[in-house]
Amino acid sequence: MSKKLFFFGMAVLVIALIAVISCDRNSPLDTTPELDIAKSSGATENPAVEDPQGREPPVTESWNPSGWQNAIILEAKHALSQRNNGTSSQILNYSGSYYGGDWDYVGSDPRAREIMSQHYGWNWGLIGSPGGWPEHNLTGNWRTVGHGGYCKFFADLVQWRATGGAKGFLPINNQAHGSVNYVEPGDIIQRTDPDHTALVIAILQRYSNGRVRKVDVIDSNYIGGDGEFIIARHPITLVNSQGNYLYHTYH
Repeated sequence: MSKKLFFFGMAVLVIALIAVISCDRNSPLDTTPELDIAKSSGATENPAVEDPQGREPPVTESWNPSGWQNAIILEAKHALSQRNNGTSSQILNYSGSYYGGDWDYVGSDPRAREIMSQHYGWNWGLIGSPGGWPEHNLTGNWRTVGHGGYCKFFADLVQWRATGGAKGFLPINNQAHGSVNYVEPGDIIQRTDPDHTALVIAILQRYSNGRVRKVDVIDSNYIGGDGEFIIARHPITLVNSQGNYLYHTYH
């Protein structure tokens, strides 16, 4: 009788071990899906892919050794929503779901808005003037909620408010020239043809050699198209189909 119980117990143990191994092998934790911005407020880095250019791994270099990067990330999330966690109550649907701005960030600090508008010109910030401050929205009405003006104005406003103006202004005429080999959360990236500037809040995907391929950003005047001036959080792929970088950073 004891032998039968022994063999029965061993059989149960073997079956349990097989079930555990099978569960681990099929666990969703083993794979990292494409980040759905509308469902996740955290940074999820996708599996590495092969670099078609076969370039060497990047050398680690910090754009902001004084620690402003974290302040810029927090301010960018604040610009999106007063939730301050990278989510918002506004969901945008443009070939995907994205968090959109849900409050009047630009108008919430009149002094910073005026400083930045005098630097860039009022038309860079929002369509209008200091006395009016109207802004276009998705329905064709005019309002300020969820809108940030032109992309570079918005990015500069966020970093200005995050640093108290300690880093000065981004160059107006000179384009960013730092390598995105070194891009980190809290960096500001820019491309030309077409022009766009955005604030990086997380790294989403790297090449197998460590170079960054895709980032999570908060910006203005990208989602919805040029001229809508919508603040949004969404992914940006930094390279074209040949693996050549389209963006640079302000190092």
